[in-house]
Amino acid sequence: MNKTQQSFAYLNRSFKPARFIVKLRDCLTMNKRPFGQISLAVQPRLTNGYSSLDKPEVTPSGIYAYFSIADGDYLVTLSALYYLSKQFSISLPFTLSEKDPESPIDEELTIELEGESVIATVLMLPAPSYLFSPGSILIRILFRSFKNKIPIPDAKIYAVKTVENKKVSVYVGRTDANGQSVLSINRVSSEQIVQINGIDFNGPKKIDIIALDVTSGAYVTQKFVLLDEVFQTINMIIEL
Repeated sequence: MNKTQQSFAYLNRSFKPARFIVKLRDCLTMNKRPFGQISLAVQPRLTNGYSSLDKPEVTPSGIYAYFSIADGDYLVTLSALYYLSKQFSISLPFTLSEKDPESPIDEELTIELEGESVIATVLMLPAPSYLFSPGSILIRILFRSFKNKIPIPDAKIYAVKTVENKKVSVYVGRTDANGQSVLSINRVSSEQIVQINGIDFNGPKKIDIIALDVTSGAYVTQKFVLLDEVFQTINMIIEL
């Protein structure tokens, strides 16, 4: 029984591992608990839709656990004041299997099986309302259709970095329901490193930002030059 399971066993007083655990991680502070108001709902699928389970037990570190949860298909919904909403499905019992290459990749979710516990770790992405630390350079992006100017929700945002002399697209965020996204850029002064939403890049001056419409598969690349004297918010409109 690991530390997460032990803490829930203590709360439950039965010393029985939780069956389903949800761990939240702020992408900017990594291991720190996301702040602000956060709502978690786990709904079992019924023939006529979804119902709601009782509230989970929560540790002081912000980990959620369900002990008495039956087999079945569930819809997990996370909503927060300072983070993008997140929704995913899970089936219990859960088995680790090879991922279908045709299924979409979820860069914000990791599901592991530890003993009797299914642990879902969710990477929480900053919403435009996020309270950023002083000194952060912010790129606020509006992603919309070129033809009718309608915002494109849930578009994936990537930044391009060089790894072993090869250009690699790294997932750094997505747009909200209003087609908006925000990227926080911080310079690590002790090293030649720039962090974009918590991801390390090797001190680039020019950053290629890619916005992908997951519905159509279409994407567009926007170049951004990171100048040494830039210390304010940059507003960017990307049209597809």
